[in-house]
Amino acid sequence: FVFMAAIRYLDNLGRRDIAGISILEEDPARVNLGLFLVRHHDELFRLCKTRHVQSNFPARALPVAELLADRYGQHHLAVIELGCSLGLIGRVLCSPAAVMEGFGDWFDSRQQQPKTWPAVVTYCGLDQTIPEPDWILASIHESAVRQRLESLIENLSAGSDCLVHPGQAETFMDHPAVQALVPRFDKEHPDHLIPVVLTSYVFYQLLPASRDRLADEINRFTAMHGGTWINQEPRKNEEGYRFFVEEDGREVIELENDLCLAWTWTQSSRGN
Repeated sequence: FVFMAAIRYLDNLGRRDIAGISILEEDPARVNLGLFLVRHHDELFRLCKTRHVQSNFPARALPVAELLADRYGQHHLAVIELGCSLGLIGRVLCSPAAVMEGFGDWFDSRQQQPKTWPAVVTYCGLDQTIPEPDWILASIHESAVRQRLESLIENLSAGSDCLVHPGQAETFMDHPAVQALVPRFDKEHPDHLIPVVLTSYVFYQLLPASRDRLADEINRFTAMHGGTWINQEPRKNEEGYRFFVEEDGREVIELENDLCLAWTWTQSSRGN
């Protein structure tokens, strides 16, 4: 996967006038892949050695938006996402009007929409490695998905209240960007915010000991500041995998797939 992403990345850097087309998708009769590999050997070797495939699917924000709106109405929220990649989930959560306007261009035609949207006024994303937009696009195999995502990245801007920072999930409480928000979690603060810690397809990648440590840190943080923890994750079963959204450790939304194309609330989970 990293090798194919590296080819797309280098190929597309030199061909931005042909949006969304990769050498891996063209007619083999028109492409000399061997010559491309020879010419870019050093760059390909460097990318494969130093990069890993990263994804950031904005549709994963949509069931989270419905859940937060159901729980908090229009109370002002601060979302802190651990393992945020490029922060596209944050862009969606912070810009519902722009998202609805561009929905048909940025999402699959079958994509379910939130029934209501929350008031996410601040988003703070942390990731060990903040990727370039071109690397995110190169990591996606399907050209149609890549074209929609490229359009969203170019047209849905990240404002000053939607920022991503390099940082470790395990020490997120001590990160300066998180610490700067802490005073606003006080209920007496004039700009009071309710903190929401979001983890989206992060926990299943961790070893059990790391999962337990991070879960303890998140639970301690949300208990201390009157917040909640939203987690999206796959879980293996007899048929393969099932996908869901948890709220403070309780499954509340069942997802159709890992891209969150559609979802249903679990029985009695809906608050309103």
